Amino acid sequence: MSSMLELQDLYNEALVREIIEKTQNCGLTWTAFNSNQFKSTQTVDSVIWEFSVSKTQISNLSYKYSFDAKKDNAAYVNIQNGPLPNTNRESAVKELYDTVEVIVRQLDLKVKEAIQIVQNLTDCHG
Repeated sequence: MSSMLELQDLYNEALVREIIEKTQNCGLTWTAFNSNQFKSTQTVDSVIWEFSVSKTQISNLSYKYSFDAKKDNAAYVNIQNGPLPNTNRESAVKELYDTVEVIVRQLDLKVKEAIQIVQNLTDCHG
C-alpha cells in the first residue's frame, strides 16, 4: 500500500474531524437542506466553499453517509462513511452527520426539556 494513499486517508479523516470540532464550537453553521441533508456555506477570500453532509437509506436498516465539499460550485472532496479506502480506518462521516443533526434540529434541547419536565414531576408521596 502506498504511503501517499494512506496519507490521503489520514487527510480525509482529519478534515471530517476538524469539521466536527468547528461545528461543535459554532465555527460552522449548518442548515437543513432537506430531511436528510445539511449544508454550510463559507466565503473565504472571495472563494465560496459549500459543505454538505447527507444520509441515504440503502436498505431497511442501513444507511450511507456522505460528506461533500465544493469550491466555487465545483466538486472538491467526497468522503463516505465506513472504512477509508487505503487504510481501512473508519471515517467519521456518520459522527459528523449525527452531530449536525442534533445541533440543527435542536434534539439535545428537546431531550433536556423533556428531562426537566420529568424531573419536576412529583411522586405519589409529594
